[in-house]
Amino acid sequence: MPHIWTDSHSFSTGLLQSKDAAFLIMSDDQFAAEDISHSIPIMWIKGEWFPLETIIPWICLSTCIFGDVERKVLALGQWGEVLIVDNNAKCTNEIVMEKGNGPQVLGPLRRVRSINNVPYACGMSRQVYFRELNNHWKSIGPLQDKFSNNISGFESIDGISESDIYAVGISGEIWSFDGLIWRQLDSPVNTILNDVCCAPDGQVYICGRQGVLLVGHQDTWKAVDHAFYDEDFWSITLYRNTIFLASLKNIYYLNNNELLPVKFGDDFPKTCYHLCAENDRLLSIGEKDVMIFDGYIWSRID
Repeated sequence: MPHIWTDSHSFSTGLLQSKDAAFLIMSDDQFAAEDISHSIPIMWIKGEWFPLETIIPWICLSTCIFGDVERKVLALGQWGEVLIVDNNAKCTNEIVMEKGNGPQVLGPLRRVRSINNVPYACGMSRQVYFRELNNHWKSIGPLQDKFSNNISGFESIDGISESDIYAVGISGEIWSFDGLIWRQLDSPVNTILNDVCCAPDGQVYICGRQGVLLVGHQDTWKAVDHAFYDEDFWSITLYRNTIFLASLKNIYYLNNNELLPVKFGDDFPKTCYHLCAENDRLLSIGEKDVMIFDGYIWSRID
């Protein structure tokens, strides 16, 4: 399939809404070259593209699906900007902690993830928020000590439930939350940790810079030895009971404690970055390549 958008646009993040529908965020390369902050939400449904009627005047960093009855898409910006898209593609805007000690004061947010259908956002200064039913965002983070001169922050968050959450980030920090108290865990590394994935069996997988891949839980962690330490890992997810992770140029999977590159076939993407596993599909989003995997074959979206 020819590149429809990537000749003039670049993709950054997104998610799968169903087996044949995706919500993606892209940017116009010319606007980006002129340093114009913007994001363009677009939907891919059964091979057709449907741009939404809005262009976001801020940079979207992360997305998630949330809600028990009506499943909605949430797009998060670094300064707490939020776009909500319902099933009719109607868009509404919110903001995370606009006043007080929100990201405008404490620093940018990095990631949003749905835990038990509730959006949780994390970011610098160890910020963590969750979205309440009244559309208000409540802070629950183990915020950085205001008297500390050390830079700290979370790059990603995931959990099995509201009482079993992990957050990871700068200087190799790993924290856990039991619904009441945050606890900093012993980490075997001090490099930046970029993403975390909590498996249903209780195992937690963490990836980061310089090829870091950790497996464990609480204070017990083991580094997976592999041959790809020259790459930074940016995204990690569980698909069909197998861990997949992405660098900027390839995707790998964990097989019996061995890390192996996936086999794309003849159409090998030049760019990777973000992974999303939903609805029995695996989505790979790179700046100039968007690919989908059905468990057998990789196919190009763009």
